[in-house]
Amino acid sequence: MNMNARKGKQVLRQVWHTNAVIDSLYDQIAQCRAMGTKVTASCSGTPGGSSGTGSRVEASALSLVELESKLDREIDTLSHLKIRCAESIGELTDMRERGILELRYMCHPRRSWASIMTRLEISERRSYQLHESALAHFWLIYQSKK
Repeated sequence: MNMNARKGKQVLRQVWHTNAVIDSLYDQIAQCRAMGTKVTASCSGTPGGSSGTGSRVEASALSLVELESKLDREIDTLSHLKIRCAESIGELTDMRERGILELRYMCHPRRSWASIMTRLEISERRSYQLHESALAHFWLIYQSKK
């Protein structure tokens, strides 16, 4: 595999892993929101008045808001990488090269080589040839967008 293809593959692997990270971050945000509901319910239901309850609820709510904001920023950063890669793939002129990269790296869950070959109606050998040339062409487009 030539150097441009290796670099392109490295970037696209990051994007593929980004899908799993973004899913995880969304799960964490949902957990934060669920914790916020639990904290509010448990603090407001304490017997004996409101001694310190308001400050506990406020502190918990602020912590959850800060965490959710941090997770949102991470999702934005990861999404920018994915968008940049999708735009670069979209500029490939060979539709088979484009199809291979979209199916292999941009789809979630990731497509197997067998399903890619079937979908694009190409042989195994041809799929690997197209993959390498697609990666090299992708890298040239991707790095020109810096």
